Amino acid sequence: MTYNDVVRMRRFGVVTRAVCEFDLNNLIDPQNLPDTANYFFELYILDSQGQLQDVPVRISNYRDESGDQPNFDFDHLDFETNKLFRRFFIFDTVSGISDTGGYLDEKKPKVVNFAKNIKLTVALDPLKAEAI
Repeated sequence: MTYNDVVRMRRFGVVTRAVCEFDLNNLIDPQNLPDTANYFFELYILDSQGQLQDVPVRISNYRDESGDQPNFDFDHLDFETNKLFRRFFIFDTVSGISDTGGYLDEKKPKVVNFAKNIKLTVALDPLKAEAI
C-alpha cells in the first residue's frame, strides 16, 4: 500500500482491500528467505488521545491443547468462547524444520505455515461486530 492508501484507510467509513502474492517456493529456500521471515506482528489503533490501544486478533483456525477449535465458526464472533491473541505472523518457516540445529545449518522446512487470508474488521460497537 502507498502512504496515501494508508492515510485514506484511517478515515471513518472507508473500505480498503489490499492483495499480496508471494511465491511459496521462496519460503523453503534458506538462501532466498525474505527479510520479514518469522516476524510477529501486533495490531494497534491510535485513539483520540494519541495513545496506542492493542487490538485483539482472532485466528480462525487456532487449535487449543485439546485439539478444539474455539474460533472455527467464521461467521460468529463470541467474546465469551473465542480465543483472542495479541500477536500474529504472516508466514513461519522456522517451526517446520525438525532437525536439531537445522535452522543454523540452513535446512529446508518440511512444513511452511502461512496466513492464507487476513481480514481486518473494526466495529465501534462490539455488539454490532457480529453483523459484519
